[in-house]
Amino acid sequence: MFYNYLKTGWRSFRKGGLYSMINLIGLSLGTTVVILLALFIKDEWTFESFHDHPERIYRVWVKEHVEGDIFFNTVTPFIIGPQLKEHLPEISAMTRYVSSNPPVRLGDYSSSDVIYLADPEFVEIFDFPLISGDGQSFKTNPTSILMSAKCAKKYFANEDPIGQTLEIQMDGVWTPYKVTGVTGDPPSNTGLQFDIIMPMKNADRLYDSRVQTSWTNVYVETFVKLNDQNDVLALQVKVAPFIDSQVKDIYAPGEYEVGFQPLTDIHLNNQFPAGILPVSDGRYPYILAMVAILILILAGINFTTLAIGRSLKRAKEVGIRKTAGASRWQLMFQFWSEAIIASGVSVLVGLGLASLMLPKFNTLADKILQIDFSISNLIFLVVMILLIGFISGIYPSLILSKINPVQSLRGSITSSQIPKHLILKSLVGFQFTLSVILICCALVMQKQIHFLQNSNLGFDKDQVIAIPYSKPGSKLTDVIKEARQTGQRIENELRLAGDQVDLTISSHVFGTQGWSTLGYNDQNLQSYRNFRMNGVDENFLPMFKIKLDSGRNFQRDNQADKRSVIVNTAFAKEFNVAINDNLPNPFQEFRVIGVTEDFNFQSLHQAVDPLILCTDPIAMIQMAPDVSFLDFPDPKLSLKLTDNIVESLNKIEQVWKSTTELPYEFSFITDNIDRQYRSEQKLGAVISTATILAIVIAALGLFGIITLMIARKSKEIAIRKVLGANTFNIVLYFNRKFTLMIAIACILAIPLSLIIMRKWLEDFAYRIHPNWWIFAIAATIALLVATITISFQSIRAAISNPIKSIQAE
Repeated sequence: MFYNYLKTGWRSFRKGGLYSMINLIGLSLGTTVVILLALFIKDEWTFESFHDHPERIYRVWVKEHVEGDIFFNTVTPFIIGPQLKEHLPEISAMTRYVSSNPPVRLGDYSSSDVIYLADPEFVEIFDFPLISGDGQSFKTNPTSILMSAKCAKKYFANEDPIGQTLEIQMDGVWTPYKVTGVTGDPPSNTGLQFDIIMPMKNADRLYDSRVQTSWTNVYVETFVKLNDQNDVLALQVKVAPFIDSQVKDIYAPGEYEVGFQPLTDIHLNNQFPAGILPVSDGRYPYILAMVAILILILAGINFTTLAIGRSLKRAKEVGIRKTAGASRWQLMFQFWSEAIIASGVSVLVGLGLASLMLPKFNTLADKILQIDFSISNLIFLVVMILLIGFISGIYPSLILSKINPVQSLRGSITSSQIPKHLILKSLVGFQFTLSVILICCALVMQKQIHFLQNSNLGFDKDQVIAIPYSKPGSKLTDVIKEARQTGQRIENELRLAGDQVDLTISSHVFGTQGWSTLGYNDQNLQSYRNFRMNGVDENFLPMFKIKLDSGRNFQRDNQADKRSVIVNTAFAKEFNVAINDNLPNPFQEFRVIGVTEDFNFQSLHQAVDPLILCTDPIAMIQMAPDVSFLDFPDPKLSLKLTDNIVESLNKIEQVWKSTTELPYEFSFITDNIDRQYRSEQKLGAVISTATILAIVIAALGLFGIITLMIARKSKEIAIRKVLGANTFNIVLYFNRKFTLMIAIACILAIPLSLIIMRKWLEDFAYRIHPNWWIFAIAATIALLVATITISFQSIRAAISNPIKSIQAE
């Protein structure tokens, strides 16, 4: 019997003609969106879940409670990991993880790779299967390295990399390291994206013993894996007295807290401070899931409205089936089978479209997603087919199964048995309500992203490139001196060639997260305080056109400026300092010589933090009790190009390669700043694409309904034309029937979208205020699409021969 239902349903689907095509297009577009978004959402929700027993892996965090203030960090001191592993048997494995990007070379070829230092148990905690080699040498030999397959191919092409040697510059010296293992490339759903992993033992060449034994200086992310039987809550209780005993000379009991964050919680939990692993907004997958559901509802409504609209044509069929003994449930199953067939065909078409669009979607989403036919994915597709079919077919099946067989065979179906046009128009109105909400959200998002990318940040960012000058393990003072010499030579060579260029050297550049944070206990205020710091030279302010409110800039030959600082207005207000004041203890050796206007050195998600600019960052770091940074304060050269950019870049590369062995890698400041809003850009692009599809699906539904209405009213249209109605009158007649419904949809959608967008905008310290014209544009788009759709079909009806319609009737 079920086979018969499917066979009859397929026959009905084939005979549906235009209406089946409208359903197929709408549902196919809807399922395409759902499949692509489902891949993205699954990737986000399964971050780090591919590791063995991910529920037992945790990241360590620290909190310092001082005089009512809390300094919360997911980047920890070096010493915490080994101490926890040594004294707590509940921890089976521990690894620290810290970035270090020294130059790498093979023969004459040099490059800069994403290199991390990790402890030997990294290979036990995290599952990055070895393609070749083994992990044992990595555990015992400090000059062995692991590398990803992509990195191995870059250096060794098709040769076997195992046993091959790369040179890595450590302590300013090129040191040979042997490749002992090649891992698969890290998948897109992990924050542990690396090219090369070096043993943590090499940290001895990069950080002095004071840093590695300090409980207050934070540098590394620390991960632990618990034994099978251990409970993290019980471990948390046990950790507290142990930590108190370790830091009793620095902190009172309870002032230094250590806790554990589940590995799988890191990626989508932005309530924790940013660490080395990237973090996304946990709301975005839910937003995209809601968008997918809305798109599917829009497509399902098309099927429902068209099925209801065609119910009169199916009335005689229902009457015959009931007369032949079919029960109401059998009829309902019959119409459900038709909906499931339509859904199944649409999902297959949507799967094909999703495969074609996946490369573009991967670029848009910055992912490496693939469609695979695993058991879980096949179950998802089957469930989607059944769900779409059931929801789309339930109301039409209920309507059609209630039809009186005697009346249907006589052709005297009453209007009470067939839904009136008001129901159909209400469903169309609901579609346009959802569409207008999406249009409003897309417009607000695009306006906010444009605001973020084009706001006056308080400095000149155009045509500025940044080149890192990193030599891990070398003395920072020597590296800064070398960087200045290299920068001076570049500047001289370009000017001799007639190119105009401005150059400055700083510890951090705009568009990078994690500028140095220095913290201390203020004994006078009895509170913990911290501020941001950047080491700069005398060219930093003039090159970036940062304005001074008062005071003066640094002077190149003024030795007193080694102990001078320039602060921003936020620092001057919070720390209550003015020109010629000394900084608070323990930085009292430094004197304020200038106060700048506030400029946004961080992303616009955050308000401007207190900031110090100094020419001797090393001295300031040494004075600070607490130091943290994600961007290591190696010198970076920033050059403002004013003439031919391509020629200048080529000339800089030539001078760079003739001056230093470091790889020549640059980035534009504007690109760095744009990357800070990558999550918003991805969400905005997806919402905009979904909005276009939503409008298309809603227009298809309206097209189908107006076609049905015209078919039902063909005699009425003919009579109106005979009585003198022109094309404009006919078009106006049909537009009036839907214009009010679309207007109501806009009125309902605008306040809802405003509430949604105000909530989204709360994440930005600097944000737009949605203007009335945004919502006016959204309403205009909806009305225009509806008018064009209705007018297209009604014009065709208006210019048809009325005699044929009357004869047909």
